[in-house]
Amino acid sequence: MSKFLFNDTDIIDLIVKNESPSGGAAVQSFVWVRALIKLGHEVVILKDPADSRSIKAEWNELDVVPTYDSRKGLKWFRWIYYRFPSIYQLLKREKPDFLYESNPSWISFYTAWMCKKLKIKYIARIPLDAQLDHRYRETHSRSHVFFMNKGLGMASIILCQNDYQIQLVQQKFPGKKVLKIHNPFIFNTHDLKQDSQPKKLYIAWVANFRFQKNLKLLYEIAERLKEEQFRIVGSTSQMTDNESAVYLKKLKKLPNVQIEGFFEREKIMGFLRDAKFLLNTSRFEGFSNTFLETMHVGTPILTTHNVNPDKIIGDHQLGLLYGDVEDLETQLRQLSTETYHQLSQNCQKYVRENHDYLCLTKKLLNTLKELD
Repeated sequence: MSKFLFNDTDIIDLIVKNESPSGGAAVQSFVWVRALIKLGHEVVILKDPADSRSIKAEWNELDVVPTYDSRKGLKWFRWIYYRFPSIYQLLKREKPDFLYESNPSWISFYTAWMCKKLKIKYIARIPLDAQLDHRYRETHSRSHVFFMNKGLGMASIILCQNDYQIQLVQQKFPGKKVLKIHNPFIFNTHDLKQDSQPKKLYIAWVANFRFQKNLKLLYEIAERLKEEQFRIVGSTSQMTDNESAVYLKKLKKLPNVQIEGFFEREKIMGFLRDAKFLLNTSRFEGFSNTFLETMHVGTPILTTHNVNPDKIIGDHQLGLLYGDVEDLETQLRQLSTETYHQLSQNCQKYVRENHDYLCLTKKLLNTLKELD
């Protein structure tokens, strides 16, 4: 059996007693963690030494290792004289067979270099389509993009979520080992059980408040569809930009919008199950984990053509694709009860057949064996 180290300190947010908001990359990583452990492999996850939160009892057996202290050192200089040496010593001490990185960045170059020196196989996962095309350069410096690409070029394997990512990876890194693999998902029949079936009264929206998630479009839809109720789950963070802040204030003033704040994982499934639809307004995604959670409980998806990975929403009839606010309004008005129920059934069928976490982890492990 192999040893995997997950280079993602956000995973800890999912297993502490008082959960904190975490991105989709961390959610996906944690599913891989659970699958690998279930299949008998050794897993290490990281935490900031300054993090004193208590871990939930069910996760006390996880091997959680402190990495560098984020409070120490002078900005920029600390990477050279403190953080990188700390990471190197950690990798040298833990001796993993594989290092998994869920969100590559400029730091990936140094991570990949350390892995190569210590004979650790470096697995890079692409979380967003935009990370590989011109959109990433619009929000990140040239040096950031340069070092990230250097790191990806040194990866033992790059994992992609859809065909678009595969195409760009093969163009950028000819000959690189690459695998398209679906996001893993853990099915829980408890999520589907209900004492009574409530009438679905609202459209759900779930995301952190930042530019990528497009609160401007969310506001325009909620303002136009006055007869619909919208419940919004999310929170602000350091990544909340001015546009998002402006439209969040506007959303709070709409009578048909309810801002719920942050939900822990245990609560989110019931929220999605009882929704009429999940609305996605993002400018770009890779493959949203929220899509999987929503489809698992039989709630169809409303999304733009920009966020339709491998065209699954249309090809498998998992929801409605809209071009603009007017188009969405028209489609919702014309949607019959029979068609809605068929969309709901299609969602659950698709997730069961394509995203089982153990099947996908076995597929990943078989591919990793080819790296030897």
